[in-house]
Amino acid sequence: MTTGEKIRELRKSLGMTQEELGARIGVQKAAINKYETGAVVNLKRDTLHRLAKALCVSPVVLLGEVDDFTPDERLLIEKYRAADPGTRAAIRKLLDIPERKTPAIGQSVI
Repeated sequence: MTTGEKIRELRKSLGMTQEELGARIGVQKAAINKYETGAVVNLKRDTLHRLAKALCVSPVVLLGEVDDFTPDERLLIEKYRAADPGTRAAIRKLLDIPERKTPAIGQSVI
């Protein structure tokens, strides 16, 4: 499966349109279409990272690694990331996950 095919599959599994994905990463719908159809083969590193974040996967998944998340798991991640802090705290409490200081997405943990 090509990177473009993976982008399309992941986008659809999250129920996103090309326009919605484009808005999330700061590009037009036409750019997403080009990524998915393979018209753009060498994605910039920054674009790849923004796509991966928006699609709730690691960049290596887009580059060929196996994705071990189900569509439901990806959707849960997406909803959690979009939730306000109070809702996130309630989810962590429900799942018995201790609260801890975590770095922002894209920040190094080292």
